[in-house]
Amino acid sequence: MRPPPTCCRRRALPCVLDKLRAKHPRAQPARAALLPLGPPARTDVPDIAAADVVAAARSFRRGSAAGPSVLRGDHLREALGSAHGDEVAAHLAEVVQLLVRGDAPLEVAPHLAGAALHALPKYGGDVRPIAVGETLRRLASKCLCQAVREPAQRWLSPLQLGVAVSLGAEAAVHTARH
Repeated sequence: MRPPPTCCRRRALPCVLDKLRAKHPRAQPARAALLPLGPPARTDVPDIAAADVVAAARSFRRGSAAGPSVLRGDHLREALGSAHGDEVAAHLAEVVQLLVRGDAPLEVAPHLAGAALHALPKYGGDVRPIAVGETLRRLASKCLCQAVREPAQRWLSPLQLGVAVSLGAEAAVHTARH
């Protein structure tokens, strides 16, 4: 099936944007009570080594979507595989550590915490909003998740099977069926 002519797509765009805005209204500013919390104590933030950052960067699926800056996991993988990969890894680890400590300038927060919103068509003319977060924030999140994987498993097991348990959700479904 061919897409509609460009003129039809232009007229449909406002309708799609209205549908997306209805599903994702603009966020309210942070409550004043939350602002003084500041960054976490340094003792609460794990150290992220360059090797951990490299592993996290390589875990992005090939061709995964880019966030608002258009930086992709593939770009990180290519830079890490270059002749200067060690330098890239060291600098990337510094950036990730800056982010996980909460030491990044406040002005970059809207850019790092933002997401690119894509509208996938659904049957019946509706749209499915898909948000793709900023790649550097996703990288920092991957590093943090890996750093707390084992403690989280100890604290949450056996009540939570979806954390650090291979095929945990499948085991829960199997147990529920029998």
